Amino acid sequence: MPLAAQQAGYLVNTYGPAPTLESSGGPQPGTAVLYRSNFLGSVIPASQATQNSDGSLALPGGGNANGQVNSASATNNAAGFQGIAFGGGGYFEATLKFDGWQSQTSTNSTSSGWPSFWAMSIEHLLGNGTAQWPGQAAGYEHFIEVDFMEYYIAYPQKTTDIYNGSIHDWYGVWKQTCASSGFCDVMNEPWPTHLMSTPANTDFSAYHSYGLLWVPATASTDGYVQYYFDGEPVGNPITWAQFTNESPASTPANQNFGILDLQHLVLSLGTGPNFPMTVGAVSVWQKSAADNMVQQ
Repeated sequence: MPLAAQQAGYLVNTYGPAPTLESSGGPQPGTAVLYRSNFLGSVIPASQATQNSDGSLALPGGGNANGQVNSASATNNAAGFQGIAFGGGGYFEATLKFDGWQSQTSTNSTSSGWPSFWAMSIEHLLGNGTAQWPGQAAGYEHFIEVDFMEYYIAYPQKTTDIYNGSIHDWYGVWKQTCASSGFCDVMNEPWPTHLMSTPANTDFSAYHSYGLLWVPATASTDGYVQYYFDGEPVGNPITWAQFTNESPASTPANQNFGILDLQHLVLSLGTGPNFPMTVGAVSVWQKSAADNMVQQ
């Protein structure tokens, strides 16, 4: 059990660790069931996610760029999905190896994706109105994205030993409220607070673990997330006061990211064609599975 999970009281392993590709069915004990991404119109070909003989998962890059596989997939059942989306807090961790800066050149573009482990609320991914912000015009959504690890090779710093860890508090009507960016975006700022530093000369082509601890807010305590690399905290905690769907005009800045506590995260892993990635393990530890959304 990761120390960060233990210290937070997240003692129940609700997902993982063995990454397992599935085309049907639902969560299985001891496994991280992953589906080829098909949310929001994406279709991932079989060649973009394959099971290795040692049990790891190979993501050669392509398809839906940073999200070839998810912990849930869209279906025609009453819930609209199968798999699992995580609510109520937890410790999330993936063990990954990938081609990073090693042997790369400035001509290798990240435009088609890069090594990524991240999550988005199923309330948005289902596209059925469950991300609607109460009291707002039809189509005015409010939803969360949590980037546990994104490895860009094109940062202005041009340094090896960093990766991106961001939270995006998205809101608005698509291409209307903030037309230039699709949805309006509140992100953990200022630059470069979302860059996570790793030990000097980290070899990303060897396995490393990328973790994130999510502790929801209460009426008397702030919520927060903390990033982890190989079990050690990196970066600073991102905090918020308890959020209860206040209107956009009356939402104070200290409640940014608090929508996370009201939603459920679908995990995603993916990469771009220049940066093949291998998934060795994916795990989630929680107090219980009671706040998760699960469909067989």
